[in-house]
Amino acid sequence: MIGTCVLYTHEHNSPAGRIIALVVSEKMRGRGVGRALIRAAETDFAARNIKRIALNTRFQREQAHLFYERLGYVKNGFRFVKELEKLAD
Repeated sequence: MIGTCVLYTHEHNSPAGRIIALVVSEKMRGRGVGRALIRAAETDFAARNIKRIALNTRFQREQAHLFYERLGYVKNGFRFVKELEKLAD
């Protein structure tokens, strides 16, 4: 399965696509399923005039990094995260 969304980016002053989830079962990996899902998402984005697509993976997911790089995605920065301890009532 693949999950996507479109959001407006202030950095580029335009809408952008985002791949928020890509899941392929272990026994189906290496058979082109992930590539087909990415292609379908890219086709959908292009049909909506979305030129820029972003996604995140964890540092440890080295095989995923190679997969995305083979599909033309490039690393372009780091994401910083902070979890707040106190929440408003």
